[in-house]
Amino acid sequence: EVELRAGERHAGPIDVPAHGSTVLGISVPTDRRGWTTLGRFTVVTHHPGRLFRAWTWVHMDARAVVYPKPAPPGRPLPPSRGAGLMGRPDDGDADFFGLKAAQPGDPPQHIAWKAYARTDALLLKQFSGGEQEPSMLDWDDLSDLDPEARLSQLARWCLDAAAEMRSFGLRLPTESIPLDNGPRHLARCLQALALYEVTT
Repeated sequence: EVELRAGERHAGPIDVPAHGSTVLGISVPTDRRGWTTLGRFTVVTHHPGRLFRAWTWVHMDARAVVYPKPAPPGRPLPPSRGAGLMGRPDDGDADFFGLKAAQPGDPPQHIAWKAYARTDALLLKQFSGGEQEPSMLDWDDLSDLDPEARLSQLARWCLDAAAEMRSFGLRLPTESIPLDNGPRHLARCLQALALYEVTT
């Protein structure tokens, strides 16, 4: 059996089958958003029979991005601003618009499975209109909040829009991300929020 230790935190022990593998995760606490490096941790085993203790330090040459902590739910998504929104139309349940090549992260419910059966090409159905209006999530709409609270509220809105499967875009003072949807788009927006540098 194997366990991981990093300071006061630990995960396991867990049995690893002979000639097999398993996944064991350990939390990495952070106190700020943005890039964080993964510190060293210890891999420990007491095999066989817990008679001995063998261990080694592992130094990970890796980093991860920490998203802003989302604000509590409650503040509604901003309303659509009409035709001035940039980006593609929302892929809601509306009029069929056409097909395009599918990309990793596209919602599986919009895959054209019948076309795939005929052609072996993975295509995505596009729709025009839609019941859910797209939203442009704008930094300037949150002037009542301090910068970190704005980032938290924008993160909450991104998660809410994604949960409703609505198209949304993000506008920050330093960059603008056009309307889109899906897991990859959500990750792109959250990363932009995580790496935004607040200027005083």
